[in-house]
Amino acid sequence: MKAAGAQNFPSRLHALKTELHVWLIRPESVTDAAVLESYREMLSAEERARYRKYRFDKDRHLYLVSHALVRSALSCYADVLPAAWEFSTSSSGKPEILAPVLPVLLRFSLSHTSGLAACLVALDSDCGVDVEVLSRQCDMQGIAARMFSAQERQQLARLDGDQYHEQFLYYWTLREAYGKALGSGLASAGSQCCFVEQAGGSYRISQSDGVPESGAWSFSVSRPTAEHVLALAARNGEYRDRQVVMHWL
Repeated sequence: MKAAGAQNFPSRLHALKTELHVWLIRPESVTDAAVLESYREMLSAEERARYRKYRFDKDRHLYLVSHALVRSALSCYADVLPAAWEFSTSSSGKPEILAPVLPVLLRFSLSHTSGLAACLVALDSDCGVDVEVLSRQCDMQGIAARMFSAQERQQLARLDGDQYHEQFLYYWTLREAYGKALGSGLASAGSQCCFVEQAGGSYRISQSDGVPESGAWSFSVSRPTAEHVLALAARNGEYRDRQVVMHWL
C-alpha cells in the first residue's frame, strides 16, 4: 500500500480546510504475500503483538490491512514513512498521533467490517467514522427501543423490509461515529440524541429536549459500496461545511 499522491503534502493538507477525507480499502483484495509482509513491517511492536493474538486468519488479515491503511493514509499528508507513525490514546480513549510532531493537528478515526475498512482524516477536528455491512443481522427492534430516540423510532415504524434495515443502520452507524468522535462511545450517543436527515445525505443532531446543537457538528451517511453503509461525524470548530471526499487504496 503506497501513500497515494505523497508528493502533494501541502495541497492535501490545504484541502482539509474544506474537505473531510475518507480512505477506503477492500481487505480481501490484498492477497500478495510480499505486500502483506510490507504491511506487517509497518506495524509497531504493540500492533504486531495484537495482530498475532487473533485466532482466525480472516480477523488477522482485517486487522493488518486496516492498520496499514491508517498509516498509509496519514503519510499522504506529511513526509513520514508509514512505519514511522507513533500513536497514543487520549484521556477520552481516542487514538492520537504521538510522533512525529507536525505543524498542524491531524485527527483520524478507523472503522472496519466484513469487506471494507475506512480511515477518516480531518484537520484539527474531533472526528469519528463507522462502517457496517448491510447483511449484518441483529435484534434491530430491541436495539432501537433501547438506543434510539422516540422520533427515530417513529421514522422507522413507517418503514419495513430493506428500507427499515437500511435506515436502522444509518441511525446506528451515526451513533457509533459520534461516540468515536467524542471518545466516550455509545454512552454519549444513546436515546438522548436524535439524528434528523437533511439534504444530500447529511444529518443534524438534537438532544432529547429537541434543541439542536447549533451546528457544532457535521454528520453524513453514504454508501461507499453496494454492500456497506458509512457514517461520519466531525466537530466543526474553525472549519464548517466541509465536503466529504473518498479515496480508494
